[in-house]
Amino acid sequence: MKLFLYVLACLFSVTNIFAQKNAGSITLLDKKWEETDSEKKAKYFIHKYRVNDTTWLFDYYNFKGPKIRQESYRDAAGKKPNGFYAYYNEEGVLDSCGNIFGNLKSDTWTYFKGETWKDVAYKTFENGVLVKVETKPDTSVTKLNVELESSFPGGQRGWQQFLGKNLRYPDRAVDLRISGNVIVMFIVNQQGKINEPMISKSVEYSLDEETLRIITISPDWEPAVMNGRNVNSYKRQPITFKLTRG
Repeated sequence: MKLFLYVLACLFSVTNIFAQKNAGSITLLDKKWEETDSEKKAKYFIHKYRVNDTTWLFDYYNFKGPKIRQESYRDAAGKKPNGFYAYYNEEGVLDSCGNIFGNLKSDTWTYFKGETWKDVAYKTFENGVLVKVETKPDTSVTKLNVELESSFPGGQRGWQQFLGKNLRYPDRAVDLRISGNVIVMFIVNQQGKINEPMISKSVEYSLDEETLRIITISPDWEPAVMNGRNVNSYKRQPITFKLTRG
């Protein structure tokens, strides 16, 4: 669980196209990263929302594509960095993440290699200064040493039935003709509850949001079992969005 614990250590729309999300605010940005009121000129956007009394999250997205980064601030203006930051590559795959306090990297940052995260680098910072680097394959993204892995009740058939009844194809993604595979990562705790879902492979804003919604409303999972006891386990679950012709 080392990787996932590092990843999760800290953790209203202005136009109709963003109606899928009804919390926070959307700021459109042109190709020069300057604010614009025109969707036709928008190249990027920021979704800003408050999660508690001391934390605001800023999600940066390509207007028609995957997530770029997530930033944490103490203030709505985004002037006081404080907490978890995550960066994604051009394909929308989580590239690196860690904490920033007072504009300085802090604690252990995780750097991933490729979509499968075969190799992982851990870099430890103290007051913004790199003090330690460790690179090695990470077993937590392959297979845990458990007797039974955590699973959705009813297995793959149960999962597909659940998606068939609950998954919605967001209007925004339909309008933009966007499809793809979103991957969400999370922990299934000893009681089968879903904890700390986070997008590890982004496709597009509304598809990412729908993926998080689905995981959040899913029933309790069957927890992993080790040495005859339920244990917390790490999961990476893909959800496929495919447009049909018509």
